Parts: sequence; C-alpha cells; structure tokens
Amino acid sequence: MNKFEKLQRDINTYIKKNNLSELLGIKLTEEGLLITIVNDISFDSGSAKVKERGEKIAKEVSKFLYIDPPHQIIISGHTDNRPIHTRKFESNWDLSFMRAVHFMRLILKNDNLDPRKFSAKGFGEHSPVAPNNSVENRARNRRVEVLILPNHEIKPKS
Repeated sequence: MNKFEKLQRDINTYIKKNNLSELLGIKLTEEGLLITIVNDISFDSGSAKVKERGEKIAKEVSKFLYIDPPHQIIISGHTDNRPIHTRKFESNWDLSFMRAVHFMRLILKNDNLDPRKFSAKGFGEHSPVAPNNSVENRARNRRVEVLILPNHEIKPKS
C-alpha cells in the first residue's frame, strides 16, 4: 500500500467513525484523492454563501486535511446548468469559483492548515455529477470538491 492509499484509508476511517459517510464521498483519481460533498447541504441555487450545514462539514473536512508532510489542496466549485447573470455573478464560472473560495475560507479557519498549500477553481456547470433534469439532480451539481494532490519529488534535469 502506497502513502496515498494509506491516506485514503485513514480519511475513510475518519469519515466512518464520525458518521459522515452519507455526506462525504472519497475516491482515488488519476489527479489525486478527491473528496466530494455528496448531499445538497452547501449552496442554494444562484448563491455562493455556504449554508450552515455546509459550514459544519467544512470544519470536519479541515480536520483530516492536516497531513504531514503537507500536500497541495485544490477546492473546486460547481454549479447546476441554470444560467446566471447578476450584479454579483456574471456567469456560472464566477459563481462556481466563489463557492470554492467561500468553502476554502471556512476550511482555513483551522489554524493547523497552511494557506499557501490551498487554491480554488471553478468549473461552472461543465462538470456535473448528475443530469440537470430535475430539482434533485441540479441540487447535487451545486457542490464543492476537495482534491488532495500527491507530493512528487521532481528531479532537476542535468
């Protein structure tokens, strides 16, 4: 078992022990370890404000993101496919990015985490987990994901 598989196992153990299995999903991808909030607990349609339940989840997620040695972590925001154009958000790109930023700010309330290791990005409506054909599915697509990147040693070319 490599270090990343061990990290996945440790996070899965934390999730199960703290009864978070219905709220958080975790899988190893070719990019890294992806943690998804699997229930509509974070955002209302057209809003980047994290709902109260989402704030509690961010706090829980922050507890298992303290990893030694530290890893780069990317928080990604997503939206449903309903077009948006408001004074706050010109498009779903803007909305998804701000969802990631707001969620990241909540995670970084944990003083054990190094903010230099975090970044945010937005996918807009372009990476749905469900078809946008029902209220429930659109709610599932309004989400954030946390990607823990592997640490690689880069050998300089001689």
